[in-house]
Amino acid sequence: MASSPLELVAELGFTRAEDVSPDEERPGVLRARTLPMGRVAREVFDMRSCVLHDAAAPGAVEAGLEVAGFETIDLSGNAALQAALGRLRDEDRLSDACAAALRESLAGASFRLANGKSLRVEHVAEEGMIHRRGGPGGLDVNPGGMDGANGHDAARGIHGDQDVFGTPLKQMMNGAAPSLFRHQTPDARNDDSSLFLLNLWIPIQQITRPLVLMDRRSLDAKRHQLRYGLPVTRFLDRDEESSVNDIWTFLPDPSQQWYFRSAMGPDRAY
Repeated sequence: MASSPLELVAELGFTRAEDVSPDEERPGVLRARTLPMGRVAREVFDMRSCVLHDAAAPGAVEAGLEVAGFETIDLSGNAALQAALGRLRDEDRLSDACAAALRESLAGASFRLANGKSLRVEHVAEEGMIHRRGGPGGLDVNPGGMDGANGHDAARGIHGDQDVFGTPLKQMMNGAAPSLFRHQTPDARNDDSSLFLLNLWIPIQQITRPLVLMDRRSLDAKRHQLRYGLPVTRFLDRDEESSVNDIWTFLPDPSQQWYFRSAMGPDRAY
């Protein structure tokens, strides 16, 4: 008999109910209040103890990208990518040259998914590549603070990128993003497109605060998914029209299912 997946309990930071209101731009969708910029205190979040399922445990099976909204992929066969990651690990800083090497190694690369399909990287965005460092127990290991792509702490609040109807995609693509990308939002969805807008998360060194991911099948999007305006001028070069990224935050609910990996290195990615 297969072993049951291991579990642990950890505190996750959600949007507080008092910070939620109806969104004036999109009737039927909720919006979260934008938090102050900089290192955000725990008090601005609704901290909840959540059960986390270990996707690396014996017998654990991931539902997959198209079903759950995330998947672990194998990067070990991409020698150019592994070399670029090694350089990043040695320098402990995402330089322009290192970012260019990472983009070059990923452009056109294909990765096998659990369902037998292949995921091909058609384009790597010119912005948004971020080097995060987080210490155990919330310890700040970025004494120099944020500097462009570097000096970012581990994310403190539960969030999701991007809103296909919002900034900057609506400016970049003249409003075509919802019809071009596969997506599920509280007020719309596109299940027909084979083109995904994805984040790629790669651990560079030993993980002390692992990324935690929600199985989207456990999300009640109309009640718990919230529009959020994230100011980005501190780390992205943007004009005034695109100075706020439209992303998502979330309210907690006991039905939500959360996953992490206790064992993961730079040869694998979400």
